[in-house]
Amino acid sequence: MLIVVANIFVKEGKAEEFIERAGDCINKTRLEDGNILYSLLVDSEDPCKMSFLEKWADKASLNKHMEQGHFKNLGDVIMELAAKPLDIEVFEAGKI
Repeated sequence: MLIVVANIFVKEGKAEEFIERAGDCINKTRLEDGNILYSLLVDSEDPCKMSFLEKWADKASLNKHMEQGHFKNLGDVIMELAAKPLDIEVFEAGKI
């Protein structure tokens, strides 16, 4: 299983817009084969600091997700509304 944490800082005043526009990708991703979890977390003290928390059955599922139109559309939203580059970490779970 893979766990992805993608941290994003959106531009000041754009948090609600980002959440709204990310909704399509979130909802469609949750229906994809191999997706276990796909959530957008908002920092409790800074609404412009967010993280996508994802769990995938395997690398093939994650790779297929990154080819989907809704994922690519989210990339466009991130490019438009992010204050700085996205920080992505991928972890392999279940080794212990």
